[in-house]
Amino acid sequence: PAFPPSRAPSAPAVAGAAESTEAARPSDDNDGGGMFASEGSHTFIASTLPLGWPRVLRMRDAVCPHGSVSEALQRRHANRQRSMPSMTRSVSSSNRLDEAPPPPAFALVIDPNSRGHLLYSIMVLVVLLFDLTFLPYAMAWNLPLTGRFSFYLWVTPAFWTCDIFVNFITGFYDRGELHKDAATIRRHYCRTWFTFDFAVLFCDWLSLALSIDDFAGSHSSKSLGMVRLTKLGRTLRIMGLLRTIRLPRLLEDIVEVHMSEVPRLVLRMFHLFAGISWAAHVLACLWFVVGRVGPSDTGARWIDIAGISTADGEIPFLDTGAMYQYMVAFNWAANQIALGTYELLPRNSLESAVFVGSSMCGFLFGSTLVSMLSAGMVDYQMMQKDKRVKLRTLRRYLRDNKVGAHIAVPVQRQVEQRLSEEYAIHENDVAALGLLSSGLRDGLRFEIQKPHMMRHPVFRLWVNLEPMLMHRACTKAVSFVNLRTKDDLFSPGADAAGVYVLARGEMCYTQQPDASPAEATEVTPVRAGQWLCEAALWVYWTHVGTAHAETGCTLLEVDPEAFFSCVQHEIMLKDMASEYGRQFYKRVISACPPHAPYPTDLSVPFTDYCDLVVSMPPHIQVTIGRDAMRHLHEKGGRGTKALERLEVEVVSSKSIVVVLGTGAIIRVVSLVVLRAEDLMGRIFAQVGKLNGAEIQSACQLPGLKSERDELMSETLERLFRTRLPALQSLLEFRGTVRQNTETESKEYRVQTRYMRSVCSARLRPGAELQAPTCLPSGAERGTSRANAPALDSHQLQSLQALQSVPVFALRAGEDSAYLYAWLTPKQVDQLAAPAGACVLQAWLAGLAVPPLKTETAAEEDAPAESAIACL
Repeated sequence: PAFPPSRAPSAPAVAGAAESTEAARPSDDNDGGGMFASEGSHTFIASTLPLGWPRVLRMRDAVCPHGSVSEALQRRHANRQRSMPSMTRSVSSSNRLDEAPPPPAFALVIDPNSRGHLLYSIMVLVVLLFDLTFLPYAMAWNLPLTGRFSFYLWVTPAFWTCDIFVNFITGFYDRGELHKDAATIRRHYCRTWFTFDFAVLFCDWLSLALSIDDFAGSHSSKSLGMVRLTKLGRTLRIMGLLRTIRLPRLLEDIVEVHMSEVPRLVLRMFHLFAGISWAAHVLACLWFVVGRVGPSDTGARWIDIAGISTADGEIPFLDTGAMYQYMVAFNWAANQIALGTYELLPRNSLESAVFVGSSMCGFLFGSTLVSMLSAGMVDYQMMQKDKRVKLRTLRRYLRDNKVGAHIAVPVQRQVEQRLSEEYAIHENDVAALGLLSSGLRDGLRFEIQKPHMMRHPVFRLWVNLEPMLMHRACTKAVSFVNLRTKDDLFSPGADAAGVYVLARGEMCYTQQPDASPAEATEVTPVRAGQWLCEAALWVYWTHVGTAHAETGCTLLEVDPEAFFSCVQHEIMLKDMASEYGRQFYKRVISACPPHAPYPTDLSVPFTDYCDLVVSMPPHIQVTIGRDAMRHLHEKGGRGTKALERLEVEVVSSKSIVVVLGTGAIIRVVSLVVLRAEDLMGRIFAQVGKLNGAEIQSACQLPGLKSERDELMSETLERLFRTRLPALQSLLEFRGTVRQNTETESKEYRVQTRYMRSVCSARLRPGAELQAPTCLPSGAERGTSRANAPALDSHQLQSLQALQSVPVFALRAGEDSAYLYAWLTPKQVDQLAAPAGACVLQAWLAGLAVPPLKTETAAEEDAPAESAIACL
């Protein structure tokens, strides 16, 4: 029978559920039990979930370790760690057959796909366009490259000189394969573009040298040789126009690699218009030069009839401004390309030749533009025709089957909406990928999947440790799933088929009370980069909610069985997966109130990567820490000595350092603290520790650092067993809250995350803590009134209010004890602040600590009911 999760079932049903739970529980001693596991008031039963969920969930057979990690595995890992260099693990040639040897440390190679190279390519494009635009104008109007134009005279040759050196260290593609070897890059550049680039650059520098001589000669008499050199320098500047050959190659590199389809089509149209405009610009400059200095066999030129007639007379064309002259020439060139007519007709043979050539170029450009526009319109019409055919077929289908309007109208509207949306293209839809070799196709697939997979810290770690193995695993076990708007990914009660990560789009996750532990309908948005059903990777998971797409979505699906069939060939990753899965499984089956909420398809309490690493064996923590330290050194971490100290701590298993899914590197410290309140709202706080005759003052919540292979509930149980045995039976537990704080460690200079699991509890009505009490006394321990810190009036008032607060001394050792007190939240905040340290010290200094009984003596003297004392 199905019971509402918010209503307690009958006694027989609860008994049956308990029996089924006990029968299905694994035999692992550390399966998430403890003092909270037996609370039957939190039994959850639903019709879509197995009886006793989540404690009856089973660990996947491919992950389940047979007992604890074997000594042979530990010895193998220890040998591997000893054979590692200081910061990187040595890799045998058998594990890296397909990986090219890394380049030498001194060889600087630029990745052509990097963002830095993209910015440099854009800068080259800007300089090239400026060079190709300014140079024809400067040559046609004979601009002196002095004053403000001297900047152009010097900067462009210097820039193109640097460009040659950059090309010597930039990787290249050959037959679809990226080459990043420095020697190969140099040979390839020398065989292809170096000769052309060097020849044009030589002309630039020679033109610069002759221009300097021209400027020097302008202050003295010019000889015939100087005049010839000046003309030669101006002629050599025209060689710079040969860089136009680089423009298509540069634009292709930027467009094909870094732009999607729609921006690419728009940019191509822009390229066409920009090319026509630049051709008109060059033609205008050529037309002006021919009219001004070109030879004339008739003695007439077109500039003779281009003057301006005014009331004061005729103004010759050459006496007008340079801007007017350029616009007249550009107007003529644009009309020639557009196959129009203009009144400036040629007046000699050379001008006629230029006129005919420009008309032919105009015909070529005009026909190209018309054909491209026509092709675009035809493609658009074909696309619309395909949509119209589909809609017409759908309407006929609905009409033939006599579907009512209440169903037919929503169906047509949704089909129209989806036909108008752009959907993600699946790999099988790209026919060109079938032409690739299997190796290159697998490499392409892994390159697409890798950024999404590395958002999970575990997969990021495995990619760093065994990239080739993860390459094969992703090829066999990872695939893309495309969803349209309102499509469902999974539904409650279904067995999980895989693990998902949302690559693009938005989704919603919904839990209903009749199929999940939620007391009311809960809707949670799912954003890009978020994982769904991670528990399915480690356990045989059953969905407890519905995930549907709010927009068009693309997800990566990981098949657990296929994935672990690849991972099991590498013993180190198999060991890590087994231990990680065991820790994850312990938290899944122990996730129930009061100390944790029920697990969902989006999250399982206390399964954060840092939580699980803290619980792992030392040899796995060292492996994870070494990988994090290697990345820390690659990022150029601050403070070499501090990093060396941290590395020693990592290798000796004293510190835990991890790499998160975002790539951030942090040091991890896990704590479990108790926040107990009485009926008046006072907090049970630790105010100090007694060591012999000395009292160490510190106001904080009682807590312990989590040990390896220990759940949060087990750490809390150890806190009661070792420090607060008299308080355990007096409390009612309400829940647990995780508080994460990150600060930079002053000792190691790295970010440190303190993970505090705050367990909330309330003192039972009528209960009272029975423990030795420290009362105010005239004799002070550890410090005297004379040596006590001076207090101001406000601090003295706070100290006076504390005098009536009893302090409990709970034995911690032979001659030591922890001091506790019930304090108001305001008093806790005051004493925990730096300004309250002197008040706390003065308060504890005036206490008289009673003799501490041993644990055996206390048990003999105390009555049986002393655990709970009634007022």
